[in-house]
Amino acid sequence: NFEALVPHAQRLIELGPFNDFVHRLYVRALNEIGHADLIPALDVLQALPFVVDELALQPLGAGCRISGVAVNNTLDSGTSIILRFTFYDNAGNVVGSELTEVTVSDPDVAHPFDVTFDAETQILGYSYELVG
Repeated sequence: NFEALVPHAQRLIELGPFNDFVHRLYVRALNEIGHADLIPALDVLQALPFVVDELALQPLGAGCRISGVAVNNTLDSGTSIILRFTFYDNAGNVVGSELTEVTVSDPDVAHPFDVTFDAETQILGYSYELVG
């Protein structure tokens, strides 16, 4: 049911705004139900300056490690992007955040990054946002 998918895709975009797979899923759902937000959502997808992909959360005894890649779409080669990862405990409470900087080169080139977050509890969720 594509209509039921729309709010879930919207929430995933909030948690990972540069995940092109989720944006594509959202656009597909809007298209299938003939929703008026289709064109604006497609514009957002096509305007993503970079994509964050291959994200993996590795819970540690205290904290976690996140690995992933940033892939340039439209930024100038040599541009640095700063992402803030926010970490959540099992109850969904914010535990803290950590910044990571990735310098991108040519379009379609993946640039790996790792973020390690030390906490007194196990981390089971995260979100990220562009801060610079």
